[in-house]
Amino acid sequence: MMQKLAISKRFDMMFDLDTDPFEMNNLLGFNAMNATDATIIQAEHMRCLLLDWMTRLDGTVGYYSVPAANYGQGNGDISEIRDRQSWKAVGFWTSSSDSGVLEMGNVAWTGDAYVRHEWLYMGTRMADQSIRVSSMTVTGQHANRFTIDDKFPIDFSFKSCVPIRISFSSATTLASTPIDASLVIQWSEVDSTGAVTTSQSTETIRLTMKNYDFESQNLGYPPPPTIAPTISPAPTNVPTILPTINPTTPSSPSTTASGETTSSPSTMSGEEAESDENGTTSVPPVVSCGPDCVETNDHDNTAVPAAAGSTATAGRSLGRRRLFVAVVALVGSIALATI
Repeated sequence: MMQKLAISKRFDMMFDLDTDPFEMNNLLGFNAMNATDATIIQAEHMRCLLLDWMTRLDGTVGYYSVPAANYGQGNGDISEIRDRQSWKAVGFWTSSSDSGVLEMGNVAWTGDAYVRHEWLYMGTRMADQSIRVSSMTVTGQHANRFTIDDKFPIDFSFKSCVPIRISFSSATTLASTPIDASLVIQWSEVDSTGAVTTSQSTETIRLTMKNYDFESQNLGYPPPPTIAPTISPAPTNVPTILPTINPTTPSSPSTTASGETTSSPSTMSGEEAESDENGTTSVPPVVSCGPDCVETNDHDNTAVPAAAGSTATAGRSLGRRRLFVAVVALVGSIALATI
């Protein structure tokens, strides 16, 4: 974390979260002027990343370059961060100078090859130093898998941050053994006219891969097709059992020669038909009643005498009873089907 103003007397802060997860030891605190070169190079690298981020998001309004966006304080955040120097200054540096290694992260599959891009930053914080990088090449057995996406020579001076993109590409997977490739940088100091003032220096950075098992990574393959769940149709060979109800047509009354009224039954309900063991269906006889009976006995199909003064006919009573039984059976069947 850096202060917003270059002239601020407050400490900048940087912590090694691997060894100091609770941020107790500020590497840029009281010892900023005596910190190791590895610490200073890391701080410079992070400053460059912060400047790149602010430049990308600056927009047409100038959120990080116009003082008004910072309540009129300073010359804009980008200028203030670039000018601030609360730790010791170093000359030519690269973001891999401290470790000597540039690790390529997890690759991505583009459809044709496994690809990964990484950025190497360079700069100098010496006010009187101007640098010319005359060449940058990749050497080693696997050098043909790497490309450098910039043209050389490149000149830069005090307060500069120069990003160089290194690309890896391979149509096939690699063996589990480390790749053999190194980045060789040749540079020298120049004066204001561009004349070389020092002998050429060489810095070698070893290139490594974070993961050699490409196929175990999320390589951007197209997602597998979505398979809709299969819903099996309802079986067609299962018989559907529904109660069969034969409605009973009321019997038609007729008058005999003696003046008695009789009824002729029509179709009987399914409950009244019986089958013997040979499959022969027999229909119980219907009992005719005169004015002296109103209904039949459910158990033996015999007539029950009517009460005194009753004028109901047996045929009508029998028809009503059969209709009542049919309605009760229908209602029961609908209730069972609903459950």
